[in-house]
Amino acid sequence: MLVYKYIEKNPIIKIPSVANELGYSFNTVAKVVEAMVGCGILKQANNQSRHRHFIYEDYVKIFDMV
Repeated sequence: MLVYKYIEKNPIIKIPSVANELGYSFNTVAKVVEAMVGCGILKQANNQSRHRHFIYEDYVKIFDMV
């Protein structure tokens, strides 16, 4: 749940940054992010296999409409 709240405040993320900010391991955050990608909540924002960025695209779109 903390990862989701973090993503609401920071809709573009990198796994190491989230892990560092929340005090979780990289692997823990990576599993949560992959689950969120699988559910369609997050999307990978770049095509790299390392240093990946993820975006909470639907959330960002809300602000584009305002």
